[in-house]
Amino acid sequence: MEKKPRTKKDIRRQILAVRRTLPVEEAKEKSREIFQKVTAHPWYIEADTVFCYASHDGEVRTRELMDQILADGKRLALPRVEGREMTFYEVREPDRLEEGAYGIEEPLPKNPVRKEHSEKALMIIPGIVFDRRLHRIGYGGGFYDRYLAGDAPFHTMAVAYECQCILGELPFESHDLCPEVLVTEREIYQR
Repeated sequence: MEKKPRTKKDIRRQILAVRRTLPVEEAKEKSREIFQKVTAHPWYIEADTVFCYASHDGEVRTRELMDQILADGKRLALPRVEGREMTFYEVREPDRLEEGAYGIEEPLPKNPVRKEHSEKALMIIPGIVFDRRLHRIGYGGGFYDRYLAGDAPFHTMAVAYECQCILGELPFESHDLCPEVLVTEREIYQR
């Protein structure tokens, strides 16, 4: 009998279950290791704006990174879901986020940051699972795929725990986003 190929939904469910088993202190430590690599990377050092995300549901924890971005004198932009699209807004006080779509903390809708005016920027992208060729499965809403459709004028860097990386190739479609770099606590993967 032929084995049925795994779907994105099956893979997403499996890796989410693994990610959710990470003990809190271990997740914090791994997040710190990831962000040490991120902030030492030339793309971060050269950026004047960092598009980031507010971590949710066991994702790599971004709070310390947000504080570091601001401490480094860079502009911090976080996404807000508006219908089927995402808009990034400047954040000066990460403590002043509000619960938004899907229970994720979002910025207040003031001071939009436009991608087309952000050539010296870096985008930090979340995801649930990645393969070694940097194919990515997110939550399935396609928000980052739509936002970055076409040419983005800046670099894209995903962050994930090593347990979110698989050896085989993920199912993917031509419109699926592949970041340029993936940073885990163990390694930096590049296309």
